[in-house]
Amino acid sequence: MTAPATSERPSPASRLPTELLLRILEWMPIQYAEEVREDLVAWTITSSCPGLREMSLVCRSWREAAQSILFRSIDLARRYQVCGFIEAAKARPDLAYKCQSARIGMAHGTPEWHASEQDQQELSDRFVDALELVPSLRNLVLRTLMRDSHDRLMHTLERLSLSCFLLKMYDATEEFDGRALMFTPAEIYRSIALPTYAFELNWRPHWDPFKTDYALPPGLSTRIQRLSVTVNSPQGFQRILRLVDKSLTSFSVYTEHPFDAQGVVAHFSALTGLRELRFESNMPAPVVKHNRWFADVIPALKRLERLSVSEQAAPPCFIRSLPPSVKLVEYIYWDRRPDTIVDSLVEILEEQGEGHKLGLDEFVLTVDEEAFGDTVGADTVEDLTDAFEKLGVKFRVGFDVANIPEMQFVSI
Repeated sequence: MTAPATSERPSPASRLPTELLLRILEWMPIQYAEEVREDLVAWTITSSCPGLREMSLVCRSWREAAQSILFRSIDLARRYQVCGFIEAAKARPDLAYKCQSARIGMAHGTPEWHASEQDQQELSDRFVDALELVPSLRNLVLRTLMRDSHDRLMHTLERLSLSCFLLKMYDATEEFDGRALMFTPAEIYRSIALPTYAFELNWRPHWDPFKTDYALPPGLSTRIQRLSVTVNSPQGFQRILRLVDKSLTSFSVYTEHPFDAQGVVAHFSALTGLRELRFESNMPAPVVKHNRWFADVIPALKRLERLSVSEQAAPPCFIRSLPPSVKLVEYIYWDRRPDTIVDSLVEILEEQGEGHKLGLDEFVLTVDEEAFGDTVGADTVEDLTDAFEKLGVKFRVGFDVANIPEMQFVSI
């Protein structure tokens, strides 16, 4: 009599082909996980995907596939998160090697944000420890860290082959009671000039304009092509422009401060390689000073194809001086009386005359939806649409800012 077989047949789950299993599990973060979404880039935070951890418990093949996806992009803000990641990365360096995108640092709304200075410094050191364990990292959001971790962090950044760096730090004088944070602008100039930054940089610093070092280190060059800056210290903006004037193709600028035209027009006009540009000046009312010097810059940008500009940066007559290369324009007007800007545009276009076609393909007027509904009638919109149509331009109204520069989703 033959003895019964003692080995069990593999479960249906474990018989799935590896490639098919990975395809199935990779689909889950796209549908359910959180995202990093900034001015120029976005990516999925795979470690936040619900269900992947449970799937890693099904069987060995599912565990390996699910863990490899969980580690591809991480978000570390809490102490337990960073300590847990360090422990796992040391135990499984092969998984840590798969990490390509990370958001790291202290975040608003967490208990760690209000911890003691000693605890925050210890946590900052742990964040740097985590960065040292992910040698394949390509995309980094760096939130607030404390100053004493500075040297190790700078050394780590220099060793990483980053292509996208999003700096999200806050003014020490407002958020940390005068305690020193990680960077000065001069140090950032050095780090972004590294040759590995050839693709993209999102850069949103908040600096004290009176106490901060803006000295530009000599001999720096960069290949940065895409840059987003929130300018809270106009004194350093000229140096930023000078640093990237040879390489930049996509640029997004947001500011709530007036600039000195004499100091910035020449440097801005030197960005002759730009293809995409957003300049949003959004100073709170009443607006005493504008940034309308920017209208003088536009004609110099001979290669520009897509432009987004706010009313505080350019009066509506700027459409007369657009370079012929520009095909799409968004005009941002957040005022409570959008009817006034509609009337101004109609008048300007009628003065243009039918015999003078604009080179544009499309013009988008982005306004506050409620204010637009309260003040602008259908007949007025029709008049503006007809005025653009006579000049060969498609017109539409938008209530959310357009995708200029175009956001790129990072492959993970």
